[in-house]
Amino acid sequence: SSLSAGTTYYVRAYATTNITTVYSEAKTFTTPIDITGTVKNESGQAISSATVTFKQGSTAVKSVTSNSSGVFTVQLVSGSYNVEVTAQGYSKLSKEVYADSNPIELVMKSLGVMTGTVYDDDNMPLANAVITVKPYLSSTTLKAPSTSNGTYRIENIPLGQTTSITCVLSGYSLVTSIPNQDIRSG
Repeated sequence: SSLSAGTTYYVRAYATTNITTVYSEAKTFTTPIDITGTVKNESGQAISSATVTFKQGSTAVKSVTSNSSGVFTVQLVSGSYNVEVTAQGYSKLSKEVYADSNPIELVMKSLGVMTGTVYDDDNMPLANAVITVKPYLSSTTLKAPSTSNGTYRIENIPLGQTTSITCVLSGYSLVTSIPNQDIRSG
């Protein structure tokens, strides 16, 4: 016979002789239930290869990866979990979920990419300039150097946040600050 999913069982062992019966301490265990969920972006599109980690406190209990349809399945004991979701091109998502709430929908926010070219006053590309992006509501500072043809690329910028951009190159009096830029997708 099989055990029912999501059920708590109590087990106690005993031994009997012709003189007495000795009992062990009672133990309990709960059988896991299948939890399914979907990882999507703000537009409702599936996110494949997202890592979904279920934690209790700071301890990771289980970690799974979403499939090409953004779907994941995990077996967990009923209860509350902190879920952390990571995927390339998206902000890390942290959310409290209840394993009893089936299915679970996890919506991630896209991250932006900034590209550009650094030029001098004679319109010549400048290599090794340091471009710094500082999202307004973040403690994170993102940096990238310009390449030999002056181009740069900075990834993982939160969308919809006001951002300040600074470009500095040693040996030049070039220090440009462009405050309050909104980063958008597309």
